[in-house]
Amino acid sequence: MVQSERSDCDADACVDEKTALLQKTEDEHRVLQLSPFVNANSGWYIFLSNAFLCIFNLIAISGAFFFVMASYESIMPKCYAHKEASAVSTFFCNYTTFCFWTYPLICPMVMIIVIFKNLLQTRLYYEFLLSEMLVDFESDALSNPGVWVLLIWGISAFGMLFFLDSTLPTDQLVFSLLAYWAPIVTFLIFLFSRWSIETSLIPVPSLLSTDPEHAGRILHHASRCILPESHMQVAFQNTIERLDKEKATPRDKLNFFRELKEACIKELEECGGPGKPVYSGMSCLGSFGLVERPQYKSRFDKVSRPEVVSNGFALRHGYWIYNLLFSSYLVDARSASFRSWARSFLAFIFLSAMIFAWMMARTSATYMVFEHLLSADHTWARRLCFKEGEHTI
Repeated sequence: MVQSERSDCDADACVDEKTALLQKTEDEHRVLQLSPFVNANSGWYIFLSNAFLCIFNLIAISGAFFFVMASYESIMPKCYAHKEASAVSTFFCNYTTFCFWTYPLICPMVMIIVIFKNLLQTRLYYEFLLSEMLVDFESDALSNPGVWVLLIWGISAFGMLFFLDSTLPTDQLVFSLLAYWAPIVTFLIFLFSRWSIETSLIPVPSLLSTDPEHAGRILHHASRCILPESHMQVAFQNTIERLDKEKATPRDKLNFFRELKEACIKELEECGGPGKPVYSGMSCLGSFGLVERPQYKSRFDKVSRPEVVSNGFALRHGYWIYNLLFSSYLVDARSASFRSWARSFLAFIFLSAMIFAWMMARTSATYMVFEHLLSADHTWARRLCFKEGEHTI
């Protein structure tokens, strides 16, 4: 890929061509317009579109929580009533029931964090595109440990059904449980369908709607520097460490991303570039008209610094895309504007976390009183329970 770029022109000509195009791509309104007045890379648009998405999904999933609060006395198993049950059975009854009570609270918080991740990825994708690069973000939700925690919590909540002893008629019980699980399933569909930002990026007709020739040139140049997310992450870390070592001064977007692109090309060269496509060998699918074409990122099987892309490194240093967009070395008016909108979303996350913690405490207290794990006369029970006593709100 790098070799083909160099063969098109000599080194000096390539530098001049890149510099000219990079300067022109500062006018993002020529290629990223969704309408005559709305640009897909504007900080306010990215913020509002993701904020409304959060609100709509919060409304949708809140039905499961309201169902629990309204119907737990007739639906939930009474684990304390199973006197003959073993300690293990009682433990799993309480464990799965607690997961069932709290799962509708866990899902919205995960959803908000996923949407913020997508907000950052969307911004970075457009910034890379304007700087003649394309990044292939990780699209497999199951590669994230947090998703596995969420799925295990959900499976545990489903296990509550094995301890049901409700006196409701079967049809009424089924419809009641559907009122709980329908919003949960909707959330899970959203989680896996929205984990990748591909479906929310600007469509090709909109990309070409204002200046097709200019957009075509940008895509032509960007197609010469396509990297998987892991390689881009290593290139960014190498760039930051070099700038720290040099005690460099801040750069504007043009110069910052130019240096990052140079680090990306170097990372590709150190890893040997893309390898050959790897096929699964499922040739039998050809009889159904299905032709296998491996994704381009599957041709990159290693990075120069594997520790940088590990979960442990992310826990110590934070999310790399956030670090890039909020880097102290990236200073210009456009970046400052986006950061203001992104911080507004962070404030929304903080407020949501406070509400989540409060609702989790109240739900847990109500659950513990209902299961006779906490006395209704206990100080915290009186302060936190949604209901005082048995039936008084």
